[in-house]
Amino acid sequence: TGGAPHTWANEGIILRTFDGGVSWDTTYCKSPILSIYFIDNNYGFAGSTCSKFYKTINGGDTWQEIDVSSSIPYGLEFYNVYFLNPMYGFLSSSIDDSNHAPFKTTDGGLTWQMLSESGGDISFPSDSIGYCGLCLKTIDGGNTWFQVLGSSTTPYLGIYGPCTANSFINNNYGMNSGRYFTGYNGRGYIAITHDGGINQMLIQFNGLYNINDVKMITENITYAVGRVAPYCENFSPFIVTMDGGNTWYQQEFEIDTSYQYIYPGLLEVPLLTAICFPTRKIGYAVGPAGKIYKTTNSGGNLIPIPEVATIHEEDIEQEALIYPNPANEILNIKYKDVTIQDFSLKIYNTEGKLVQNGGANIFDNNIRLKISSLPIGIYFVKITGGKNTKTFKFIKN
Repeated sequence: TGGAPHTWANEGIILRTFDGGVSWDTTYCKSPILSIYFIDNNYGFAGSTCSKFYKTINGGDTWQEIDVSSSIPYGLEFYNVYFLNPMYGFLSSSIDDSNHAPFKTTDGGLTWQMLSESGGDISFPSDSIGYCGLCLKTIDGGNTWFQVLGSSTTPYLGIYGPCTANSFINNNYGMNSGRYFTGYNGRGYIAITHDGGINQMLIQFNGLYNINDVKMITENITYAVGRVAPYCENFSPFIVTMDGGNTWYQQEFEIDTSYQYIYPGLLEVPLLTAICFPTRKIGYAVGPAGKIYKTTNSGGNLIPIPEVATIHEEDIEQEALIYPNPANEILNIKYKDVTIQDFSLKIYNTEGKLVQNGGANIFDNNIRLKISSLPIGIYFVKITGGKNTKTFKFIKN
């Protein structure tokens, strides 16, 4: 496992254990370690910052530092390292604040060649088939890459950030993860594919600002970790699915309160950067400040994730259709052609969390909604009637 202090100016560390995490030996590196990969018990590789790349041929007893600034001119951060054999491998390097590019080496990491100007995390479910980010795929072991993403998902690419993790259980079933770009209120996402990346179902998690790592165990079971979103401190950085991504759960997490990791300008929030499951029940996760977490029971209990909704300002209807606003006990809404048979109503808070389901009466296309139990604040009411859905914003006083 690897870890790094918050500031890129400090040293990084590589930790190694032979007893299941009871004790660790330590290798200090001149720059923070962001990714690490072993192809066998001897050959390992680590990505860092400041154009630094590390290599071991003796199981981590010693590490060779390689300066790759001549072949990777950007050299910002090497987020993902993946090798097929001791000489042939790949890494994902940031080339600006919002884009990661894949690079290839054929000489064990001494020199690198850029494969594309965009991409993300890299993984190979087989020797010939590999994936990079949300849209790149190879079928010849990484010699050539092509865009595989289907047209149904392509419009999402402009608003989703770099793919920070990529995990495929076979050539067809896989998941990618990262962050949906919405500024301070960003949301983590996981993209699920069952056809080798042609079609991907994108799921957003309002409780997580970013999904840092995702690991598929089987076609049904997947674990992921990330950074909890601001104002969602009670959310867990561990999430898991047991049904292929249709339903997701939080898992128990005890944060070490002796050290709170602080992002500049943001709240102190739980954060995990990587996860690994060597067996079905035993797993490890890495956090900031050298924190390593372990589970021996598949992560513990499953905690349902509250229903959340993504509200876009351009979808909010005119306020003239909702009155009074602000309201105290009763809210009235005009809604054309609504009937009891095809009607549903849900209220969400500003975090997208479902806070009320139903509680309305319909009289001649007018909806009378009882809101007396809601705390004071701003809310969104989402109404579905037939094939139409409308969203209204209101204030409870």
